[in-house]
Amino acid sequence: MGEWLIQATMRVSVFAFYVGLVLRVWQPPWRRTRRVAAIFWLVGWAACLAHVLAAFHFRHGWSHRAAWEHVAQRTQEQVGWYFGDGLYVNYAFMAVYGFDLLWYWRTLGREATPKIRIRDLACIGFLWFVMINATIVFESGFVRWLSLAGSGTLVVALAQTFASSRDTLPRSS
Repeated sequence: MGEWLIQATMRVSVFAFYVGLVLRVWQPPWRRTRRVAAIFWLVGWAACLAHVLAAFHFRHGWSHRAAWEHVAQRTQEQVGWYFGDGLYVNYAFMAVYGFDLLWYWRTLGREATPKIRIRDLACIGFLWFVMINATIVFESGFVRWLSLAGSGTLVVALAQTFASSRDTLPRSS
């Protein structure tokens, strides 16, 4: 039951993370899309929190040291370097994701199609970087493919958003 819960919450988190992020970045003209993106963003964060709690409960016995050792062993397997401080990056991921979630919900309804700001790009960039490392570098199978598909869709959405915003900028003569 424990391992299933760890895997299921990870899958829901990855799926909701990418759906929420793509909808948020893509910014279609439908006002309701921002609320749908916010709901997926919330579900992604909540599932990620549930994943962390399930892993600490079922796999690490609520021991930070055991979690650090697990991360160090996985890093050793993947990159050949025994390093467990990636656990702190996971903590930072949850904090930044939570902060961004609150910020995004706070701004709902203020603008129909808000511009992506530097703060948004910094948060999105950090979260995406960590998600890629956690799911493409350190995972395999379904989660890896889900993250690859989500990343590809996100790249297309970013390209479309930046191309359309460039078309609306005033041109200098």
